[in-house]
Amino acid sequence: MTPQSLDLQAKTYSAIVTTLLEKHTSGVIGWNTWHIDDPHSSNHHHGGLLDKNYAPKPAYHAVQKALEQAER
Repeated sequence: MTPQSLDLQAKTYSAIVTTLLEKHTSGVIGWNTWHIDDPHSSNHHHGGLLDKNYAPKPAYHAVQKALEQAER
């Protein structure tokens, strides 16, 4: 993945989690991600939060940051 695609992936994951957190008072919300690591991503799209060595990608850290900010 290129640095630009990693950044876009991080922004996308962050936006999803932020939106879910904003909606939490309106009812039950859920988020399910399949194949959170790149080796198990469908069609090798590299959409996981972890790279092929199971190291966190920028998207992982973006999700973590969104969750931490929601706690405040």
